[in-house]
Parts: sequence; C-alpha cells; structure tokens
Amino acid sequence: MLSTVINFFWDFFKRILHYFFGTEAIHHIIGEAEHRIISALTNDEGDLDLNRTGVSDSSVDKLAAGLKTNRSLQKISMNDCNLTPKGVAIMGKAIKGNRFLKEIKFNYNNIGASGVGKIAKALRVNCCLLSIELSSNKIGDDGLKQLAGALKVNKSLQKISLKLNHIGNDGAAILAAALKVNNTLKTIDLMWNIIGDDGAGELAGALKVNHNLEMIDLGNNYIRSDGAEKLAEALKVNKRLQYLRIWRNSSGTTGAEKFAE
Repeated sequence: MLSTVINFFWDFFKRILHYFFGTEAIHHIIGEAEHRIISALTNDEGDLDLNRTGVSDSSVDKLAAGLKTNRSLQKISMNDCNLTPKGVAIMGKAIKGNRFLKEIKFNYNNIGASGVGKIAKALRVNCCLLSIELSSNKIGDDGLKQLAGALKVNKSLQKISLKLNHIGNDGAAILAAALKVNNTLKTIDLMWNIIGDDGAGELAGALKVNHNLEMIDLGNNYIRSDGAEKLAEALKVNKRLQYLRIWRNSSGTTGAEKFAE
C-alpha cells in the first residue's frame, strides 16, 4: 500500500516538473536511462536505446517490470551501459517469459561467464527472440559452454554475435556440438577471438551436418592453412552457407587456394 502511494506522488511530482520546467528537469533528477525507459513503456515505442547511459539496477528493475505487460517493445540496445551482475540477472528473468522482444544487444558490458549464464537460462525458455548480441563480454570458453547448452534447445534465435570474447578452440568445439543440433541459427559472428586450427576443424565438422547457417564470421582469429583447408572441405558438402569469412587469419596462400578449388 505504501509503495503504491509513493509511486502515485512520484508520478505526480514528475508531471509537475515536466509542466513547469520541461524534460531537462526530469532528466537531471531521474537520469537519462530511466527517462528513456519510462518514455518507451508509456508511449508504446518499438525500440529502446540505452547505449552508454550507465543504467542502474533500479532502472533495469523498472524495465523488467514494464516488460511483463508491454507488447510494443521489439528491440532493446544496452551496449556499454555498465550492467551489473544484478542487472544482468534481472534482464535474464525478464527475457525468459517475454513473447514480444525480437532483438536485444548487450555488447561491451563485461558480464563474464556468470552473467552470460543468466542469459543462457533465459534462452532455454524464450521462444520469440530472433537476435542477441553479446560482443566484448569476457564470456570465454566457460561462458560459451552455458550458451551452447541453450542453443541446443532454443527454437527461435536466428542471429548471435560473440566477437571479442576470448573464445578459443575448446569454445569452438562446444559451439560446434550445439550447431549439429540447432536448426534455427542463420548468422554467427565469432570475429576477434582466439580460435585456431583445431577449433576451425570442429566448426567445419558442424558445417557438414548443419543445413541452416547462412553466415559465419571467423575474421581475426588464429586459423592457419590446416584449419582453412578443413573449412573449405566442409563447403563442398554444405550448400546452404552463403558467407564464410576468415579475413585476417594466418591461413596464407595455401588456405586461399583450398577455398578457390
């Protein structure tokens, strides 16, 4: 009861501020992130941009609460906004049961393996999200293991970005095992990781049996000629993949020749 009364007077106070002093006064008191959240939820906006706003846990809590009833938000961008472990956990729970979000971006938040574990739990249940970006989050092979488990059962996700995450050969092997089962993913971005020939070989094995992927980016990894050769051999079997990039690796002319065959 008390919280209801407090919220009533808080909303009334914000309306008075807006009437006499405009939106800048509200921004100053409640913060940019919370203002954008309130605006998106109350005005039935389709996109919410929280990039570089330094969103607080309380603001994330308000967003999560709003997502329980909101049916208009389809895209949320939370890139480089200093998400805390608690904030990630809140968003994970919010995504889990949401049926209207189509795209969410968590790039550059350093959420780590434990944070991505919360997101992975949500992806095991969510059946509507089409795209998720998790670049530069220090996920590593341990975090990817949790994500891969979710990808084995997820039935909606079509795009995932995992660049700049310290993913190595073990992580690539774990992802490859998931790709042999997953039948919805179309695009995977693995740029700027530490995947070598062994990891490339595991992914090549997955490409031989996966007939849904259309694009995979392996640029700026550590793939040499042996790994490039295995990927090239997989392309002779896979007729679905339209784009495979190994730009800025160490495959050399031998690797390039294998793709040309």
